[in-house]
Amino acid sequence: MVRQLYRKPESISQPCWMELPDDAPKEYILKDALELVQDDYDYIIIDTPPSAELVFTSALIACDSILITSQAAVFSVDGVNRIMPVIRKAQNHPRLNPNLQMLGILVCRLENDNESWRCVNDLQNAYGDLVLSPFIRKCSKVCESDRFNTFVQAYAPRCTSAND
Repeated sequence: MVRQLYRKPESISQPCWMELPDDAPKEYILKDALELVQDDYDYIIIDTPPSAELVFTSALIACDSILITSQAAVFSVDGVNRIMPVIRKAQNHPRLNPNLQMLGILVCRLENDNESWRCVNDLQNAYGDLVLSPFIRKCSKVCESDRFNTFVQAYAPRCTSAND
């Protein structure tokens, strides 16, 4: 049960590193900022898009562990395949994040069709035990709960995603 949850969305209009000098180590800004507040929280969750851009790289450097979420869809599986080498480089580089732990790959928005299951099989063949189960099935209640700024477990406790 989550007693307190704080959310800090990033401003898309002007990221904070845009105001820094060109020679500032932008990849370490997030790590430095989190070190100031990490003792105030049990967990800090950083949700980033799967790319090799600055936000994702900064998150890899700043975090202790990583959990990849992937929809059971071709483009999502391709995204996992593109970011796994980036994660491994961060783990293998002494100045990036050699202590980074890979928690696994969580498959979400799974539909009961052949293409979704092909995508799951592709992930399992490529990454084996890193693919976690159970999978989270697609459910419209997740989007509805977002609209009301609440957890799906509170909004619709009997829906498939809440039970997965």
